[in-house]
Amino acid sequence: MLRKDCHPSIGVGITLRTMIVLLISCCAVSAQQPPATSTVAANAKPQPATPYSAPNQTPPPSTFQGDAEKHKSPVDQTVGILSRRSIFFPELATTRTPLTSGQKFKLFVDRTVAPSSFVGAAGSAAIGQATNNYKGYGQGWDGYGKRVGAAVANSASTNFFGTFLFPSIFHQDPRHFFSNRSGFKRRVAYALTRQVVTRTDDGHRTFNWSRILSLLVSESIANAYLPPEERTAGKTFERAGTRFTIGIGTTLLKEYWPDIFKKFGTSRGFTGPSDQ
Repeated sequence: MLRKDCHPSIGVGITLRTMIVLLISCCAVSAQQPPATSTVAANAKPQPATPYSAPNQTPPPSTFQGDAEKHKSPVDQTVGILSRRSIFFPELATTRTPLTSGQKFKLFVDRTVAPSSFVGAAGSAAIGQATNNYKGYGQGWDGYGKRVGAAVANSASTNFFGTFLFPSIFHQDPRHFFSNRSGFKRRVAYALTRQVVTRTDDGHRTFNWSRILSLLVSESIANAYLPPEERTAGKTFERAGTRFTIGIGTTLLKEYWPDIFKKFGTSRGFTGPSDQ
């Protein structure tokens, strides 16, 4: 039996010892438990290694095309543009699909501002200057300028009637279709017949009213600005006949236009549908 008169400090000491023992026990238990991260890492399944894929070293096709264009000479680039777009001869046919009246009007504008029109006007004016044709214009740069202006006006009126107005009325196709004929004589014959034979909008052959009437009408209009000695019926028909003959040479040049580009070594020479 305990004595009732025990000193209070003895009870306090027992209590302190008990608390210290419990604290040491808790620390020991905590030290024996592994950390949470180690458990997660141990339970985690290993992921399969992702195979290495090298980055794509092939540039997009546009890069190659751009490099190819950069390596082309200015002459090759210019020739390529002219051959693809038919800037010099817009009337070269690229399809057999018939043209609407609006498309024929656009073709008239394209032909009027095409380089071939201005080159032809400058050339014919130079010949007229050398042969003293249209004497009323005189000589010198003033006379040459008048001849160039007359040639440009005559070309524009011919294109208007021969490419837009009459082809729309008679339902004729004003474009140039290739003959696909071999041999110089055959191509000359084809160029000659193109002055009097043309295609209708539905692909049939017919008399080339558009060409004949456009020459007569445009030369009649030219009497308004040519020198007075040219304003006669005889001179009008004479000029129309001269332009008819020049048209044969121009058509022959169009026939050989793809061959001219092949001489430049271009791989994309202009080609179009034949008249067959």
